[in-house]
Amino acid sequence: MSYFRYKMIRRDGHVLHGIMELPFNAASTAREHFEQRGLTVITTERISEITGRLDEIRNTWLRRQVRREELIEFLRNMGIMLRSGVPILTALEDTTAHSENASLIRVAEDVRLGIETGMHFADAADQHANVFPDTVRRLIRIGEETGNLDRTLMDAADHLDRLNQINTNARKSLIYPTFVFVGILAATSFWVYYVIPGVADLFRNMNVELPAITQFVLAGVAFLEKNLSLMLFLTAAVLIGAWLSIRLIPWVRFRFHKLLTVLPVTGKIVRAHNLAFIAEYFSLFTASGVNILNSLETLQHSIYNEYYKQKIGSIREGLIRGNTLTQEFGRSSVFPGFVVRMINVGELSGNLNEQLQYIAADYRRRLNDIVERIAEITKPVAILLVGAFFVFIIVALFLPIYDLVGKISLRSSY
Repeated sequence: MSYFRYKMIRRDGHVLHGIMELPFNAASTAREHFEQRGLTVITTERISEITGRLDEIRNTWLRRQVRREELIEFLRNMGIMLRSGVPILTALEDTTAHSENASLIRVAEDVRLGIETGMHFADAADQHANVFPDTVRRLIRIGEETGNLDRTLMDAADHLDRLNQINTNARKSLIYPTFVFVGILAATSFWVYYVIPGVADLFRNMNVELPAITQFVLAGVAFLEKNLSLMLFLTAAVLIGAWLSIRLIPWVRFRFHKLLTVLPVTGKIVRAHNLAFIAEYFSLFTASGVNILNSLETLQHSIYNEYYKQKIGSIREGLIRGNTLTQEFGRSSVFPGFVVRMINVGELSGNLNEQLQYIAADYRRRLNDIVERIAEITKPVAILLVGAFFVFIIVALFLPIYDLVGKISLRSSY
């Protein structure tokens, strides 16, 4: 395999240019390969592997990324056109004709060019793994092998749409708590840096005897003013270090994800999210005719949560040893009895796909209910926190002021 920079003209007069990886070593062979497909080659030159890799990195990181919603629309439109009898090359061109995303247009052109040069759709999609998830690429391959590409593209679009809804529901649960936390932090910062220092100067000038709670607040503010830079640096270092450890060290990621599943609030969200995710993927693959072992292997690579990833790997190893799916799901200890019973019914009745679809729909509903309940619970908690904060400020700062005013009033009365 070598990288070639090309510039050529299609039959419709459209000029193509870019870099492509081809199974040739000579530029003349690549040129002949393009010309055999009816393309008019202007220039074709072989480039170094480093240049080709850098171009892939540039396409991945420097260009505008293809959002999931845009990919869903692309796949759905492709499926509709293919079902209507439109040739795949025409469908690729028409699907992105009115797109405003240059990256999606470039991807569609590269896929079309790959097909024109003799590649399968799945192979051309494999060259854009940053755009097409592993699940979508596997479904495209299954569709080409079975002759049902239109259906598998529609299934892929519906699948991504449901995953998008799952992720959206999970993020919704964090919006209100985050907003409350930021609001409290902003109010605290305002009082610490603008209100309390002025009040402290007043107390010092008037030689007021301060209660213990006021002294504690003023000492805390003085400590923050003196050590703020160091505290911000240490906090940033800890957060960045934790983030890097979770991303780069598997056992740390495993411990962190396992912790999230047992915490009171996050546990319900994480469990519902991952169970909906697993059932969604599993049902999609079984419906597409993928055998269970391959489905679990792809699912293991697709799921991000390291704790559930290892559980899926253990289930797959148990199936290889000859155990049933019900036995392994029950032994894993992370799947509720409801899930195990439904899988058992599916295995016994031969409609495993339908049972998995029911599980996925049920946990999507549960996740949505959890998000709504958390939002309702968070509102009174946020009100209590804000109220407690201002009561604390009033007790610590304003009561000494009232005492001072009272003393001044008594003195003026004599």
